[in-house]
Formats: sequence, structure tokens, C-alpha cells
Amino acid sequence: MAIADIHDENRGLESLDGSEHQGSYIYKSIQKDNAQNERPSKRRKIPSATASQKEKGFPFAPLLEGEEDIESVKLRYSLFQEFWARQEQQIQGILRDVDSEILGNVSTFLEHSSPDNYDGRIPTGLITLGSNISSMGRLLDRLREQIQSRTTGLVVTLDSGNASNLKNILKQIIRSGTNIINGVDKDGDQVGPKPLAYDLNILHGYVKENAIRKVVIAFRDSEAWDHGLLGDLISLLSSWLDRIPFVLLFGIATSVELFEARLPRSLVNLLQGCRFDIRDPGDSVNRIYTTLQTCQKSALWLGHNVSRILFEKFRDHFQSPEGFANGIKYVYMAHFFANPLSTLLSTVESANTFYPDLCEAIRNIPSFRRHIHTLLDEGAVEMVRKVLVDDEFLAQYARSNLRSEILKSLLKNNNRPDPLRSEYDKFHSTHKTTIVGQRVKLTKTKAKLSTLEIKYTTVVDDLSAAFQDYLSSNLISPVDLFMHEAFLYDLRTPIKDAFTPRPRFTIERALSTPFDYLVASTHSTDDESTSSSKPAISILYNLYLETGSLVNAYDLWRAFYTMAGGDDGEESDEREALALFYRALSELKMMGMVKYSKKKSDHLAKSSWKGL
Repeated sequence: MAIADIHDENRGLESLDGSEHQGSYIYKSIQKDNAQNERPSKRRKIPSATASQKEKGFPFAPLLEGEEDIESVKLRYSLFQEFWARQEQQIQGILRDVDSEILGNVSTFLEHSSPDNYDGRIPTGLITLGSNISSMGRLLDRLREQIQSRTTGLVVTLDSGNASNLKNILKQIIRSGTNIINGVDKDGDQVGPKPLAYDLNILHGYVKENAIRKVVIAFRDSEAWDHGLLGDLISLLSSWLDRIPFVLLFGIATSVELFEARLPRSLVNLLQGCRFDIRDPGDSVNRIYTTLQTCQKSALWLGHNVSRILFEKFRDHFQSPEGFANGIKYVYMAHFFANPLSTLLSTVESANTFYPDLCEAIRNIPSFRRHIHTLLDEGAVEMVRKVLVDDEFLAQYARSNLRSEILKSLLKNNNRPDPLRSEYDKFHSTHKTTIVGQRVKLTKTKAKLSTLEIKYTTVVDDLSAAFQDYLSSNLISPVDLFMHEAFLYDLRTPIKDAFTPRPRFTIERALSTPFDYLVASTHSTDDESTSSSKPAISILYNLYLETGSLVNAYDLWRAFYTMAGGDDGEESDEREALALFYRALSELKMMGMVKYSKKKSDHLAKSSWKGL
């Protein structure tokens, strides 16, 4: 809409009636001719498959060049969720078992600690974490559950990121330890003047009212705290120790000696406590890997290549057990996400629907071709003809090769009786000490075996020899088994690329060929070489690659405007193009590729070179 002219200025003063000061508005509709001349805004075209995929609520995409049945896609996603839920439950059980020892030690320390037993000093627990920093969070969570379930203590966790000043720290301690939020009591029954939100009298009243015996203040990352701020907090807590039973827990990633050296001697004298060492995370990782690989209910195993990458990543990057478990989760996800044969791992017979595309995929896997050659060498020509022609027979044959009936029978009939002891058992070995020439001599002897144990030892020897002969002649690599693609994941490249990302290569590829990542409505195969269809930063990056170490900003702008011109000979708006140029230039500067030159004010200098 536009503001209309007022009444005619040539009117006489006698004709003025006061309405000349009122504004009037005239509505003008949009002219279609002008709208047609304007360039339409380009919008990214979202594929219909992606939209329908989001509507259905599962992130897996159809495989087999999009011909996979939608029910199979849902089955792969549900199998991954069910499979990982079982594995995650085992991992959490292992981590709880690993943390149980130090949890018991810390709980005992908190139970017996009091200012009276420590000569008026603050009871302090120093927990050395090493590279296993995440274990501090697990320990504090379980400690909070254990203490608060008894309603005799409070656990407040403090992070260095939220410790800007002393007032904020005190507010966080009071809010975490009481039912007070933003300085207002939830019950609203407080009489008299309200204390400040950072006044420890609030916590003192809460402790006294609820008979709290311990207020545990845990510092998750002690080394990251400011020395002065930490010292002020310890001094303040020490002054309240006669009214509030504080206990401090420090998570230390380096060593106790270095942590103590950072504090003034006056503060160290206010603390007294005990040191606790968390177990090396390597033991947890070994238990996690062994448990997942040897689980009888596990339908998917990791190959040696993937296992080596996971352990190298854990060893080289000081990874926590949770990080190692996340790596295993990614491997499982990659298998179910990109392998249509993963649907065969379903235990529901009705779910194993073998449609023609899946059967054709089975016939194209390497293990199937090797298996066919083996059958031909054995003379099973009729079997080869059936699996190549009959889809229904191939479905039954492939399903039978995924599950061993002999192994099922052995596991079902195993009643696990008490084992017999052979002469190789360590319980049949005894050690004797004798003194010869003023020297102690240690000798190892075997205990006397019973008749039954002697016969059992003979059976063990025969079985061991038979196993050695059989395994040496028949043991083969898992990748040589038929249908191993369904139950074995051993692809090195996708896992290595995911765990060792190359951000610079990815950024340069996205800037050079943006349509590898974007889908635009104007984009087609013929438009890949058209500069005007690319984003502004991509156009400027291509010009950036062609320039030398110094480039004139105006020359760069003119080249950009020429390449970013309108389609079909139409010229784009210069002001709009200039805005796009400045935005793209600022983005390149933000990524560290270009900077302003100190030699020439109107020039830009490269700060990185391609391939460096």
C-alpha cells in the first residue's frame, strides 16, 4: 500500500475544514507484468523419497537401487534397534561391574568421614581418572542414587564451564541441594526476610530441617578450574564446616602431586582425605569386546580388520569405554544401514521374505560365487541349477546356511555338570620350598591323581590331538564361508573414513562440487559446469583457486559478478550480487582461507593453499 497525496495544495484557506491533516491510504494490487520480469527465487528441491521417508519415521533408505521393499527397510531399522538394545544392556552391566569396586571404596569413605574425625578439616576424596574421564560421571550418578536413596546426604556436581564467579557457584550448590529455584522456595512457607540466592544459610536450614549427614561437593574436572576461584570456594566451605557437613570429591586427570602443587599451602592445610584410583579403561574395553563377540545370542560378528581399527582408535586417542561402545554401535549401524542381507538375521520366519531382488543380490555376493564353484567341483550340478533358478529354494538354502543345527543341539543339551580335573589343571600343582646352601629353592610338583582323573587326562590328550589335526586341516577364514556377508562385518574403508575424518578434504570438495551435497530445482547433469547455478561461496572459491598469493579485491568482485550473472543472458541485480559477494568472502575468511593483506590495503592474501 502507498500513502496518497493530501488534498489539493491550491485550495484556499477558507476551504480548510480540518480533514486535510488526516492520512488516506490507497491499496494497489501487485502488477503481474512486474512480477513476471523479476527473477524467481531459487529453492532447493527436496526429493520425494526423503520426504516420504521422514513421514514414515525411520531413517534408513531403500537399497538395491531403490527397489527394496519398504517392509524390509523397516525390518532392517527395527533389527538394528533390537540388536543394539541387547548389546547396550550388556555394556552397561560391564561398566557397572567395573565401577562397583571404586564405588564401594568411595561410599565407605563418605560414610565414615566427618569433620570431627579429620581435626576440623574438610574430608576430601581425590579420584585419579587418567584418560578415563567419563568414568567420573558414571561414578557420580551411581553415588547420587545410592546416597539420596537413603535420604541422608546430598550430591552436588560442579563443572568448570558453569563456574564464572563465586556467586554463581553458590547458587548452583544451593539449587542442586535443596528445593529452591531462582531464590524462591517451592513450598512458599518461609517467614521473615528472604535471604539472597547465594546465601549458604539457605542450605544450612535445609540440612538442619532434613537431618542431612553429608553434603558432597563433586568437582568433575578439577584441573580446569580457576585457581583463585577454587581457593575462594574452599575457604568459604571451610568456614561453614561447623554447620554444614561438607565432603569434597575431586576428579583428577593428571596426578595428585600436580593438583596439590597448584593450590596454596594454606588451602592444602584445610583439606584431608584419601586417594582413589580408577581402573585402567583398557580392561573395560577388553571385557566389552569379548562379551559382545562371544555372546551366544549375538547374530552379528566383527571382522579382524574392523576390530583392529576400533582398538587402534581407542589406544591412539585415549578413548573412554563409552567411546569404544559408540564405535561398535556405528559399526552395527553401518551393517544394517547398507546391507540388504541383514534382514536374514531376523529370527521371525515370516519376516524373512525373499523377493526376487533380494535373491538376485544373494547370487551376486562373492561368497555365493565361491560356493557355486565349490559345488561344481564336488559334482553337485543339480544343486547349482536350483540355487541359480529357483528363488524359493535359494531362500531356504541361504537361511539354513546362516544357522547351524549342530550348534543348536549342543547348546540345548549342555546341562553344565561339575567338571572333572585333569593333570593339567592348576589345582593339581603344589609348590615346595627347600633350603639348600642358605638359599631357598622352590619346586613345583604334581598332586596324585585318582583313577578317574587319570582316565579323564587321557581323554583330554586324545581330544586335544584330534582338535589340532582337524583344525589345522579344516580351519578356514570366516570370509570364505557362504553367506558371510549377512553375519560378518569386516569392511575397513567406511569405518576408517568415519573414525578418521578429513574435514579439509570434505570442505574443499563441497566448495568445488556443491551439487554432490545439494539438490537444487535448477540443477541437472548439464548444469554442473554452469557457474551461475552454484552457490556464491562456491563461485568465489573457484576464483580463489585461480588467483595468486595476493589478489585485488575489486578485480575479484568483477570476476565474481561476471560469473554470477543472470541466466539466459539476463543481468542480475548488482546490489544483490555485491551482498552475496561480501557474504561469501566473509565465510571464506571465517574458514581461514583468506585474510586482508598488510602490504596492500585493497588486496586480499591467501592464508592456506590447496594440497598443503
